[in-house]
Amino acid sequence: MTLPDPEHPDPPGAPAVQLDAAARTAATQSADRGRRAQFGIAIGVLAAFVGLLPQLFNGARLPLQNLWTTDSAAMPFALLPLNQYYILQVLIMQLVGGLVAGVAARALQHRVPRLAASLGVLGIHLVATLQVAVVLADGLGIATSYADDRALLYFFGMLGIALLGTGLGQAIFWLTQSKSVPICAVGLLASAVPIASWINYVVVVFTGVGEGMSTWNSVTHWLPAVIVGLVLAWCGVRPLARIAVWVAGLVILWLVPPLFIAIPYSLGTRWVGTDISDALASGVDVFGAALWQDGRPLLVALVIAIAGTIVFTLVNHTRHGRIPTTGHIDY
Repeated sequence: MTLPDPEHPDPPGAPAVQLDAAARTAATQSADRGRRAQFGIAIGVLAAFVGLLPQLFNGARLPLQNLWTTDSAAMPFALLPLNQYYILQVLIMQLVGGLVAGVAARALQHRVPRLAASLGVLGIHLVATLQVAVVLADGLGIATSYADDRALLYFFGMLGIALLGTGLGQAIFWLTQSKSVPICAVGLLASAVPIASWINYVVVVFTGVGEGMSTWNSVTHWLPAVIVGLVLAWCGVRPLARIAVWVAGLVILWLVPPLFIAIPYSLGTRWVGTDISDALASGVDVFGAALWQDGRPLLVALVIAIAGTIVFTLVNHTRHGRIPTTGHIDY
């Protein structure tokens, strides 16, 4: 047992002073964690609203509904355009919210708690889903027990779409916030086609032009290929296992555009009064036809990826006097 040193006794009150200093340090750290959590939630909330911009600046009204039982002259306020004609918009807007939050969390990784940012996005998306579900249920007569089987099927189908969009937003957030370059790259690649569509929505809403213009249509057609190529170049090919990311990116670029054509074709009809299996079968036929329609974007993405990888490698070699082992410039 250590005995107190009679020649150097602790000054009176020293233990109390030490405890007080420890308490102040713990309080400061707790306050700092609280501020960081608040900042992370704010980033997530802001990102979610960025994703919803096309709807908010387009009047934030629920689209006309085929089964509406109330006066449709003035559709109610809605944070999401929940309708079978707008399924892709609902999914894309929520996905973009998760993407913006994920990129921000990765860029500010030492200042933004990831869980807080995720909860910020999730909170807004759930509030938006609940809000639009309430007004949709009211207009379909579900709240007053006047709804028929078709209205119930439509309501729960649309609610499922909104919740699917919420899940997509979370999935993209957790992919893009990752410190791992390949994982982050997969999230960015999965967002390439949706972000091009979202940009198109924004341009149409803010300018009133865009759709039907050949020049703008060309931009939106090639933009996903450019995004995929740049992301693959950033990802690099070293270690060689990252080739799998390249394959995944090109497959995504090949499959998603036809899917974006088939979904509106299949579900953008009065399917609640028809055979759903026929609508889905027609969507499959359109998807198969669109799949082999144009392979040029794949070639463009591959050329950009290869050229970008060479440039990144040469820049790193110039900086460090060696060929990098990571295959990309670190950010």
